[in-house]
Amino acid sequence: MDHRARLRRRVATSLAAVILTAVPINAVGADTNTTIASDGGWSWFTDPRAFCADGVVYVGWVNKFGDIEVGSHGLANGGTAIVDLETEFGPDDHNSPAFYETSDGRYTAFYSGHAVSRTHTLYRTTLSPGDISAWTPRDSTDVNTLGSAGVTYSNPVPIPGETDHIYLIWRGGDWKPVYATGHYDTTSLAWSWSLRGRLISVPVGRPYVKCAVSGDMIGLAFTDGHPYETPSNIYYAAIGRDEFGAEAFFRADGSKIKDMAAGPITPAEADTVFDRLSDPEGAGDNSWVWDVAFGPDTKPVVAFVTFPSRQCHQYHWARHDGTRWHDRTIVRDAGGSIADTTIRRPEYYYSGGLTLDPLDPSVVYVSRENRVGGWDIEQMTTTDGGGKWTRRPITENSLASNVRPIVPRERPVDTAMVLWMTGSYDHYENPEIPPEVKEGEWICFRTNVRLWAEKVRTGVGGGLPDGIVQSLRAAPNPSRGSTTIDYALAADARVTVHVHDITGRHVTTLVDDVKGPGDHRVTWDGTADGWSVASGVYLVRVEAGGDALCRRVVLVR
Repeated sequence: MDHRARLRRRVATSLAAVILTAVPINAVGADTNTTIASDGGWSWFTDPRAFCADGVVYVGWVNKFGDIEVGSHGLANGGTAIVDLETEFGPDDHNSPAFYETSDGRYTAFYSGHAVSRTHTLYRTTLSPGDISAWTPRDSTDVNTLGSAGVTYSNPVPIPGETDHIYLIWRGGDWKPVYATGHYDTTSLAWSWSLRGRLISVPVGRPYVKCAVSGDMIGLAFTDGHPYETPSNIYYAAIGRDEFGAEAFFRADGSKIKDMAAGPITPAEADTVFDRLSDPEGAGDNSWVWDVAFGPDTKPVVAFVTFPSRQCHQYHWARHDGTRWHDRTIVRDAGGSIADTTIRRPEYYYSGGLTLDPLDPSVVYVSRENRVGGWDIEQMTTTDGGGKWTRRPITENSLASNVRPIVPRERPVDTAMVLWMTGSYDHYENPEIPPEVKEGEWICFRTNVRLWAEKVRTGVGGGLPDGIVQSLRAAPNPSRGSTTIDYALAADARVTVHVHDITGRHVTTLVDDVKGPGDHRVTWDGTADGWSVASGVYLVRVEAGGDALCRRVVLVR
């Protein structure tokens, strides 16, 4: 038996689910967390790598054998199922998948080989809604720009206001961010694709981009290039539609830059969030972007890192107030690189990482080097726009590297959570270690995937496990027409029941009244102002007495 077979010891075969035992959410606290996968890792510029739906966390990764895997973890029962999308696809963390939920409740996973010439983005879609055990055969977009860089970093981004219509953003064959439009057909479960071209253009370098959606805008935070090769600033622009309905680029203050039909955006046309020459002594003269999100006020927030030195990575949180950007340094020294910097081409700029909570970017999860040589995860919260921050440990004094935290998209509003990689990380793929590995060793990352989750009343950061809104259910779900919404209150309170679309845009209000304690019911007939709404994923949100619960409803016409 070869070393791969000895190390694998797998119970699951391709697309056969493995049921693991884990800690239910109500038992998870600051000092304990759950192992979702005992072997897995991801790169940083593929999103969303994790999302929530109906009380389940879904996340994808690549294991040390090069298998691309998807896991589902039930928050209530603690059960975890893992399936293989691909086996031995390549032991490179850049190959991890990103996800998009279609209007019929199915999930499409997008992935690709890292910078493999003459390749395209690959994808598979679940055969049944909310069930990752079976997928359609592998398919390809068959679109890309010319060049030797292949395809890396899949980012499916829903086009605001449209159903099953997305921008797919990736790094293309010419090493620049490129995008296509994709449309999903719910009858055939098939996607169709149209290449649009470069999204960002620079004279030299390979820009890195992060994406977020809020209402009718898509936010883009990006760099000039890789800090190893290109001195980089941090930039911001948004994609939306102008008053004539044309796709266009916008600044954070809402002013239009130009039509997207006029070609890719350049750094000079976008907002400069961080200028590398503004404080080279205090913040260093280079940077790398880590995240972007929108606050409840729809103002963008960008998280990024600067480098006073190769051994000192500095974390920043920048918020736009409608007029200008405010850059706050939230961690002055988060340590050096998590990667092995003794190899031939060391990765000096691989930070432990930081991520914004997409529902509330005043909450940030960071990874910083600790006093015992490992990296710990912390939750940081601000209530004054970044002036002051409170810190809460998620891990403490760990000897392992707890790195690259991410908050699943569309997490329940009553549950704070973060996923991360823990173990040891040498390199995304270390070519200097020979293939004749020993038992228990491999050529790159040796990490597992962990989850911390905690019930809160609303948002994140503290609160009580039981608030005014005791429960919320919606059935049937998926629905072809009317949906019955049942909720329970602990006390008298003014109650609102709102329906939003998947981007957060308000659709209709079902209840706005004072209600007493006990069970209550309201029916949504799938309309807004008397008009039937389109098929899609909708969010039902019940608010009462400062508390809230939210549930997803899939409407199928």
